[in-house]
Amino acid sequence: MLAASNSSDGDKAAADYVCTGHNDERTIQKAIDELGGYGELRLLSGVYRIDSFTPTEDGTPAYAIGLSGQGKSHNGKDFPVRIMIRGVDSSFFGFSTEPKNDNFNGVTLAVSQECYDSLNEKAEYSVIRCLTYRDVHLDFEGIAMNLPDNQKAICCFDGSRFESIRMKDCYFQASNKNEYNKDAVPHMGVLGCVGVRGVQGANNSFKFDLFQVACLSFGVGFQVGGEHYYGCYLSSVFCTYGFTFNSYPMTSGVWVHPITLVNCCDEAPGNYPFFGDNPGHQPIDIINFNMEHYCNYFEAGGAHYAEEKVPGQWTGTFDYSIMSRGEDGYVLTNSPKKKFWAAGHGLNLRTKDNTQKQICSSEERRTYEPNFLQVIYDTTLQKLLICIDPVNKKWQVVEGDVIE
Repeated sequence: MLAASNSSDGDKAAADYVCTGHNDERTIQKAIDELGGYGELRLLSGVYRIDSFTPTEDGTPAYAIGLSGQGKSHNGKDFPVRIMIRGVDSSFFGFSTEPKNDNFNGVTLAVSQECYDSLNEKAEYSVIRCLTYRDVHLDFEGIAMNLPDNQKAICCFDGSRFESIRMKDCYFQASNKNEYNKDAVPHMGVLGCVGVRGVQGANNSFKFDLFQVACLSFGVGFQVGGEHYYGCYLSSVFCTYGFTFNSYPMTSGVWVHPITLVNCCDEAPGNYPFFGDNPGHQPIDIINFNMEHYCNYFEAGGAHYAEEKVPGQWTGTFDYSIMSRGEDGYVLTNSPKKKFWAAGHGLNLRTKDNTQKQICSSEERRTYEPNFLQVIYDTTLQKLLICIDPVNKKWQVVEGDVIE
């Protein structure tokens, strides 16, 4: 167990390591290395200050905390590394790099302002990453991470080299300058500033799931990628892009098996989700996705509706709702009148706006922002219609003989 410099006296007495509040990443690294590739590292409530990043010889991003696939069993043979890093008593996450001891409960890894200021604006960094490729399985639970700002290319959790990841109850923040206000001046992150990045290619049937994870004020909140990716209640807020899919380099492995997101939200994004290159025709299912459209953030971030790098390449199902804040005032109502896809994109994804009725009058149907091949029974015409042109809101009567 590790205690922070501001942990309670009881936690410090129980801990195997006590951090000083300076270069705590070195103490955490030592504790990980001494696990020998297997076991659980517990971080007790407090703030662990990160003051340096270690450069690499292979040109990959410098890192604060690194894991490697060099585990040895009792008979000296190699085995995959399996480690759990867990925050203890993390019912509340704090974000200050120098919090007071009172009224604080949680585990935060905080990059110090001095460290942040010293980083090269043209270089890339990772707070946590795998140093080798594959053979490392990491459970990461009950931990918050904090960056002083979102203007440098820092990835808080870089999963691109892990074999598998399980993440639960984690909170990542890159700036505290944004707020829920339709008149706020947005502080948008650079695209290299990333909350959570997925794995590379296949995970060989090992677990890969994220549950209740939040990313605030990043350039990209969630860089979703890898196989059998399952995310439940992932929350992005104030990010330039809340969600991107397959948008980081695929240097090895295959990206074919499904991606599934359930009950995730993208609040006040600068752009709607971006779907990157998908040469393996990897399918995706996104269930009950929610957008919160703030006009001020959308305009400041770039104002791109959902796009594919190669239009028509993605397949699967996608249902969503959009809450609009700004154009029609400050309202807490989902709108069936907001479009999701940019023109010509998403044509092979079965997309559905959950706020739009499946049976309605012509008058109501004309207020909707339809999706390609959407079907509605028009009660005025008493006909079943299918949308053939979402941009120009053109519908066609569904007619024809029943065939078997």
